Amino acid sequence: MSTAKRLMRYLRSSKKTLAAVVVMALAGSFAGLLIPYETSLAIDCITESGVVDMTGLMRHIAIIAGLLIFNAVLEYGFTALLGKVSARMICDMRQEGFVHLGRLPISYFDSSPTGDTMSRFVNDIETVSEGLSQLLTQLLPGIVTCIGSLVMIFVINWKIALVVLAVSPLYFVLASKIANYGAKYFKKQQSSLGDLTAHAEEYLGAGQVVRGYSLEQEAYEEFVKTDAELCDSGWRAQFSSALVNPTSRLVVNLTYALLGAAGCYMISGGSLTLGLVSGVLTYANHFAKPINELTGVMTQIQAASAAAGRYFAMLDVPEEPDESGFDRMPECEECVSFDKLCFGYTPEKTLIEDLSLDIPDNALVAIVGPTGAGKTTLVNLLMRFYEPTGGRLLIGGNDISKYQKQSVRDFFSMVTQDTWLFSATVKENITFAKPDATDEDIIRAAKRASAHDFIKRLPDGYDTVIGDDGDRLSHGQRQLISIARVMMTDAPMLILDEATSSVDTMTELRIQKAFRTLMNGRTSFVIAHRLSTIRDADLILVMDKGDVVEKGTHAELSVKDGLYSKLLKAAAGEY
Repeated sequence: MSTAKRLMRYLRSSKKTLAAVVVMALAGSFAGLLIPYETSLAIDCITESGVVDMTGLMRHIAIIAGLLIFNAVLEYGFTALLGKVSARMICDMRQEGFVHLGRLPISYFDSSPTGDTMSRFVNDIETVSEGLSQLLTQLLPGIVTCIGSLVMIFVINWKIALVVLAVSPLYFVLASKIANYGAKYFKKQQSSLGDLTAHAEEYLGAGQVVRGYSLEQEAYEEFVKTDAELCDSGWRAQFSSALVNPTSRLVVNLTYALLGAAGCYMISGGSLTLGLVSGVLTYANHFAKPINELTGVMTQIQAASAAAGRYFAMLDVPEEPDESGFDRMPECEECVSFDKLCFGYTPEKTLIEDLSLDIPDNALVAIVGPTGAGKTTLVNLLMRFYEPTGGRLLIGGNDISKYQKQSVRDFFSMVTQDTWLFSATVKENITFAKPDATDEDIIRAAKRASAHDFIKRLPDGYDTVIGDDGDRLSHGQRQLISIARVMMTDAPMLILDEATSSVDTMTELRIQKAFRTLMNGRTSFVIAHRLSTIRDADLILVMDKGDVVEKGTHAELSVKDGLYSKLLKAAAGEY
């Protein structure tokens, strides 16, 4: 389906308003078309030198005044209704885009820059809005004016009308040629804008790292390079669009000169009056004016087309499969089994191959290994952020692929190394997963997470509004609030992905004590970089290159000359 047809889908909900717009546009344009004719008749009220038919002149002036007022009222209503239609369309696009983003698989966000996605969702939709407004306000009245002006010229004199018809194809040929030339630059312009937004979002989000490593100059040079690409495609797009108006103006002026000469010849022959020649020239100008206006807004229209293409490309990304026909995960034991599990982020490279493993109910499972060993991947598979490429993953003997993803995720509470907070109060962040929690529940969870003391020291305590992603707090404080949020839930299983990596040792000890209470009666998976925190684990899985190379308790693995023993020796400094 073409971009234009897809945009038209959003106008279906405004059919009645659009019908009113069409009626007003037709009526207003018709009234505007009568004004030059009445003006020509008013001029012809001068019957001879010094003699004026004042009665006829005043009648025509009164009609012209009435038509002008009528046309102004309709134009105001037309513009207001079109603005409503445009706003409604953009609102629907944003809502559909937001819902679609919420249904996309995690793999899309892992492989797409956040800034580029934001640019498609915000900048591109706004560009579509601007282009749509320009198009709707110019296209419909322009079509009516073009056709109506040509009809009126035929009514006055068909010979002159043939001159206009003969020259008019030049307008459209020149406009379309130049527009096609500029279209590729408008597409590149929107793409470069997305790259620039992604670049700015990346470096602004990592401001401390950039300054800490004195990379300001490198960041600036990279930004300048991306900005230069946007500047180059931008000026080429603007230049190509700017060529249309003066070129079409040249054709208009040539046509005007031809009609003037033909009109003078017909006046001398007595087949036309001076007033009618004036009317013909005015109608000829009205005929060309909408074409010039459309070519004048070609910049916005082509930019909107390119922006809509990028937006629809995002909408075309396949959503996660519909699971409405799937059952919810039943209540069951918290034992987990990996049955010949295979997985790779890309088809060309398998990360986990034929993993078979049984984890008993209520076990504390620690997952360790070097960076890139597949520890977080294992958690992603448990949460069904990614699907196995082979084998099965079972909870309580149930193949989780046969149930709704959300019902599987409800089995887990999760704290990750990368915290996520939103711009709201501390209380709202803690109760994100349980909005109906009482103040007592919130304080109890915060105390268990060792967050209560620092929260009370904030300006408004639990009602303190923190910035986007908690930027008014230290990383450790953000992590404590994330942990408090998990304390609020009552999921049967727990995942801790290096959850205490950003807190000091004393706080970590208090949190570990709280976690032990939380883990009681739950199957828990702990990814830990400090091996001292997992000594009491019921089962330690040692991963390397996607495989579980060792498994056992701390006592069993520490006496072996394997990878776990090497990790212990490397981490001996923390004991």
